[in-house]
Amino acid sequence: MFAARRSAASTRQLMRQPPRRFGSHSAHSEPVNEGFGRSFYVTAGSIASAYILYRISSASQESDSESFIAGLVNKFSTPQEVLEQRNAIHTALLEKAAEDRHLLQSQGPREFIELKQPEYVD
Repeated sequence: MFAARRSAASTRQLMRQPPRRFGSHSAHSEPVNEGFGRSFYVTAGSIASAYILYRISSASQESDSESFIAGLVNKFSTPQEVLEQRNAIHTALLEKAAEDRHLLQSQGPREFIELKQPEYVD
């Protein structure tokens, strides 16, 4: 009974509202002159600056000198000799640690006798 009342009440409210008509001239607004927006200009500027940076870096490569970007990368990268020295030191330390571990593990467990009254041992 209550479900029938609820559905009848909702349909009654729908019947009271007049149907919407789209035949009038006020449905469309005036045409607006829209710009490209900020994202278009940011994208266009980043593409242009990337192209200019590429041309600057490739212009100096023709003269057999390294480019500005390659110079920056080489300035902050570690030379191969330093990396080889670090690896040799690291390998030596790991081998020493492995020897110490094998030495300590090969001795076996320590014998320990739990005494109920250790004061009588003296």
